[in-house]
Amino acid sequence: MSFPRLRPAVCALLCALSSAAFASEATLGADTYVSTAAASTNYGAAATLSVGPAATTLLRFDLANLPQGTLPSQVLKATLVLYANRVATPGNIEVHGVGAAWNEATVTAANAPANERSLGVPTAAVGTTGQYVVVDVTDQVIAWVTGGSATNFGFALQPAASDPNTSVLFDSKENTLTGHAARLDLILASAGTAGPQGPKGDTGATGPQGPQGPKGDTGATGAVGATGAQGQKGDTGATGPQGPQGLKGDTGATGATGATGAQGPKGDTGATGPQGPQGLKGDAGATGATGAQGPKGDTGATGPQGPQGLKGDTGATGATGAAGAPGPQGPQGTTGATGATGPQGATGPRGATGPAGPAGTTGIFGENWHPSASGRGADCTMGEVKLFAGSVGTGLQANGQILPIAQNAALFSLLGTNFGGDGRTTFALPDLRSAAPNGTTYFICNEGVYPSRN
Repeated sequence: MSFPRLRPAVCALLCALSSAAFASEATLGADTYVSTAAASTNYGAAATLSVGPAATTLLRFDLANLPQGTLPSQVLKATLVLYANRVATPGNIEVHGVGAAWNEATVTAANAPANERSLGVPTAAVGTTGQYVVVDVTDQVIAWVTGGSATNFGFALQPAASDPNTSVLFDSKENTLTGHAARLDLILASAGTAGPQGPKGDTGATGPQGPQGPKGDTGATGAVGATGAQGQKGDTGATGPQGPQGLKGDTGATGATGATGAQGPKGDTGATGPQGPQGLKGDAGATGATGAQGPKGDTGATGPQGPQGLKGDTGATGATGAAGAPGPQGPQGTTGATGATGPQGATGPRGATGPAGPAGTTGIFGENWHPSASGRGADCTMGEVKLFAGSVGTGLQANGQILPIAQNAALFSLLGTNFGGDGRTTFALPDLRSAAPNGTTYFICNEGVYPSRN
């Protein structure tokens, strides 16, 4: 299916509306998508646009090619046309207005603008691969024509709130395989032939200044902020220095010694007094304030990489084949006449060469596969497997690892659970390490052109 097949429907709508209406098409200026599963990644050069639980597609059309002076009332119909390159989970999508400017080459999920909430949100059903999806976006385009180019930040495509698991890939303008980029078809009412300009009217008198408006009410007092935590107890001050020692006083004069009196009798021991009552239990002390939470500890260091496995033993060399039997010796030539030397006899035939021994088995596969790093290169076909001998290969290593479906919806739609995974949230890549010649690595393309049966 191609876009020209939509032309008869546009023509029929024009004829039904008025002979004074005409069709126009806005230029697609930018298209990309962002994914919260890879919040810092930019997909401005991707061949497909993803809409799914973690992905939002952004589109922006340039309305500068509309006839100069086009009024909002002249926008009779605006239709967004999308081509479904791949439908992983059928459902419904919503078309929101974007609320701020964005750049195709730098926008990511981390810096993407929020959606505009002041207009209605049209929806459309997406059912099968290879289908055109048509959405009526007349209200959004009228708002852009009314507000001017400064309000046109484009569309944001997301799964509908009623179908949050909808997952689909649409063609982008960078797609060189199927090449059905998004379109914005417009049907405009003709403004008619402009009449002659009327004479310039007299300048009107300046109207009187209006009365000053009443003073606005004083805003409500904001809530009192929470009391800050009690500061720590200050350190005890240092002990001051000891003062100097005072002067020693003069020794007084010694008085006269009195006479020693007689010793009195020893008194009786007094009775033991009663035990006093037990004191009252003191009040419980107030609970101290909770101390501030300590800082988060540093992440532990990554453990060392384990040693490389031992190289397998070299296969035994095959036994040498048995030597062939020597050929029979030729007959001795007859003795010639006296003085002349007789001719030498012919050499006997060479014996047959014995059979070669069996070749030894040398380990050349899977014993020392080379763990190259994943990288990016020229466009490849998704699901394609290639062998690399360098330190970097295109795609992901085909080592049987488990991947999340949400971040790799297109690749999962090709591989399914043929190599593992639960098919609901995960799937696995093929494990080709044992089949890789020593020193090389198999890679599988995960970001590239989606294969087509056509």
